[in-house]
Parts: sequence; structure tokens; C-alpha cells
Amino acid sequence: MFPPILESVKSDPQSKVFRDNKVTINYHYSDKNGVFIINYLIKPEMYKDELN
Repeated sequence: MFPPILESVKSDPQSKVFRDNKVTINYHYSDKNGVFIINYLIKPEMYKDELN
């Protein structure tokens, strides 16, 4: 599940503001009952090839 999320951060025009400002993005997933499932942390160096 992580590769498509990272690719979205790299290419989605709406993510450009995050890329431009070198933001660390934290995706926190919970089930419908609010129970933690997984957390993905995307740091600027992970999408740096896309920085302008």
C-alpha cells in the first residue's frame, strides 16, 4: 500500500504545496472503530526527485 501513496505525493498536483515546502507527511490509518492499523511517514528526502 505504501508505493501508491508515495507516488501520489510525488505526482499529485494537490501535493505540490507540500513538496515545495519540504513537508513531512504522516498518513495514519485506523479501522471503522478507530483502532490503529498502520502509519506511513513520508519525509522530503523520499520525494526529493520531484522537488522543483
